[in-house]
Amino acid sequence: ELSAEQVQVTAGSTQMLSLLCQTLLGPGLNAVTSERSFVVYGMAVRAAGAQLIEAPMRGDGINLAAVLDLINEHTRLVFLANPNNPTGTLLDATTIDKFVADLAGQVTVVLDESYGEFASYLAERRKAQCAPSLSYVRRSDNVVVLKTFSKVHGLAGLRIGYGLGPPDLMK
Repeated sequence: ELSAEQVQVTAGSTQMLSLLCQTLLGPGLNAVTSERSFVVYGMAVRAAGAQLIEAPMRGDGINLAAVLDLINEHTRLVFLANPNNPTGTLLDATTIDKFVADLAGQVTVVLDESYGEFASYLAERRKAQCAPSLSYVRRSDNVVVLKTFSKVHGLAGLRIGYGLGPPDLMK
């Protein structure tokens, strides 16, 4: 269970991305993500006057070791689409648990679960376990989870999304 203060409803998850970038980024700062990930990450970061740094992938999957290596004193956000858009690859629970623990609140991790409703199907077929993303928010691990109704529910024209995260940031 989350409190109302941990929820921010937006006009699609892309608006939540823009709000996060406008709030946490600016000139001289950066965000890190994987190459071949959601194109809007770069647009939102650049609109905030910051730089997007992309880690090389391992095959078609996000290489979290490469992402960690690129984080520096100017990094404020890390974007992880899970499942990744457009490659469809999935990071399992153990991998994300370790990644969030390794960062220990250094930066805000944005777990973009816009395609999250499809993740349980993918995980089951691949004998993997989905990341317990809401548990990170409950524990205040400096994680923001993005959700949207536009994908699996077919409501793209309505642009309804939301972010779940630390109450101070969701304000």
